[in-house]
Amino acid sequence: MVGQDGEYRKLQVTGGSTIIVSLPKEWITANELKKGDVVSLEELASGDLRLSPLQGTVTRRAVSLDCCKFETGLIDLMIGSYLSGADVIRVHCDGKISRKTRANVREFLRDTRGMEIEHDDENEIRIVSILNPSELKLQVSINRMYILISSLVSDALDVIGGEDLELLSDIDDRERQIDARRLLLERQVAASLQMPSVEKRLAVDRFTAMEHANIARVLERMGDHATRLA
Repeated sequence: MVGQDGEYRKLQVTGGSTIIVSLPKEWITANELKKGDVVSLEELASGDLRLSPLQGTVTRRAVSLDCCKFETGLIDLMIGSYLSGADVIRVHCDGKISRKTRANVREFLRDTRGMEIEHDDENEIRIVSILNPSELKLQVSINRMYILISSLVSDALDVIGGEDLELLSDIDDRERQIDARRLLLERQVAASLQMPSVEKRLAVDRFTAMEHANIARVLERMGDHATRLA
């Protein structure tokens, strides 16, 4: 049965107590499934079920960036790859990688969390993710951002009240930490929207995940204001 917003199947009973449902033939053919194959069922936080064909290995998502071609805006491309969930970011060039590109890579590593250089030579820098997106709860990053912002405001008020200016010597580092936490949280939210297993381990539904992302963006703007105040 096909409706305007999808396809519907009737539940059937076999063996007196077992409830079964048939699968669309087009989906079976597209995924090259046959009798006896095993499929994966995942219950989403919303209560829905997701049916997926089992895959032998998990494919790592890789992005390749030609730094000779993208001489400007390389950091933005790397950040975009990071937010989209890339596990491997390969920065390469037919010629020797410039000092400016290497500086961009170092800046990217400072601005993100869980990314490390796996390979580095004259023509290629390969950056890999070492952080499982489901290991850190979203609320942890929200709490950390709040603590950093509160400390900035508190220290700024203390300096205005006569305390040593040294209290604000690390404001740039604290602002960078706030920004990095926001980027990490958005990467986690993207992963939870794409992979039900991540959504389940984070113990959030899609609506809650998006709300965390919105809160993180607001906190980042608050962090910018707190930094200017400091």
